[in-house]
Amino acid sequence: MTKKKILLVSSKLFFERGIANVRLQQIADEADISVGNLAYHFKNKEAIVCAIYDTAFNEFNQLLDGEIKTQSLEDFDKSIKSLYKFNNQYNFCFINVWEISRNYPQLQEQWETINNNLLSIINKRLQVYQELGIIKSETYKGSYKILSQQLLMNILTWIPFQMLCGKTASLQSFRKNSWSLLVPHFSQKGLSEYNRLSISPTLN
Repeated sequence: MTKKKILLVSSKLFFERGIANVRLQQIADEADISVGNLAYHFKNKEAIVCAIYDTAFNEFNQLLDGEIKTQSLEDFDKSIKSLYKFNNQYNFCFINVWEISRNYPQLQEQWETINNNLLSIINKRLQVYQELGIIKSETYKGSYKILSQQLLMNILTWIPFQMLCGKTASLQSFRKNSWSLLVPHFSQKGLSEYNRLSISPTLN
């Protein structure tokens, strides 16, 4: 329980102040334990950072494993909700991306692997949609690879972008933005399925 509390408190402090600006004493004070007790569980701040990311990576990989099996528009909407929930839970990981890339190269490599896997899954989903006639043929060769990258960027940067704009991120806005990237490419069949699922009215 103490270890879990340390990680939760650390995530909050790292999110609010940045990794470099948080000291072990601050983490101990926030967790209401001594620095000695903190050191018993984690030898230094770097170990705490790695433990937080390990947990996030494990959950993200589990999420991606489920993604491979889902291809319908309804499942796409479920994926959007799951990804938003993950991003919101681990917002510290997304906000501190530049600090991680500079100071934790091993974590950065793991992030790159996960992002590449997610991009591959999005590409595969779009290919299936095209084969099923849900989305139109590419306007030009490679246009759906660009769309995949746009969807990936939306997943990874939506919450940080909202914060930079002084706005509150919400599932509603995240879903609306995600769908807005895909809807223009729908065929008539895709639009019919989209409307049948009653997804669009929830985004008004």
